[in-house]
Amino acid sequence: MRETAVAANVAMFVAAVIFGGSVVATRVAVQDVPPLSLAALRYGIGGLVLGLCLLLGARGLLRVRWQDLPFLALLGILLFAVFPIAFNVGLGHTEASRGSLMLATVPIWSATLARLAGRENLTRRQIVGLVLSLLGVAVAVAERGLR
Repeated sequence: MRETAVAANVAMFVAAVIFGGSVVATRVAVQDVPPLSLAALRYGIGGLVLGLCLLLGARGLLRVRWQDLPFLALLGILLFAVFPIAFNVGLGHTEASRGSLMLATVPIWSATLARLAGRENLTRRQIVGLVLSLLGVAVAVAERGLR
């Protein structure tokens, strides 16, 4: 495996661990902090850190074409406004383990949406794997909800 592939896999593993930890942290925090306030704090701090990085010299790393700005604004609204509020409200009413199971479907949705957008081709084996993964998560979530 090439060095870049190893580095990418390590980075994805670290991101997955941090994201998994954030589910538990959010579940705990949402018991005392309203979901909207928590979302504003989490993403507000992130925005400040990114803004500081841009001011301190990472400005050359930000290259965006003007025609891409509306699409990026839509992504920003979905990922940094709608998602955190829905995530926080959801975790206020369910267990962190169930929330983690539902978040486990993110790769399924990513692959499916990439295919629907015509950006990736999926083999028959990959499609079967996606369907089985989704069914597995559905069974686990439904089983817990039946008790």
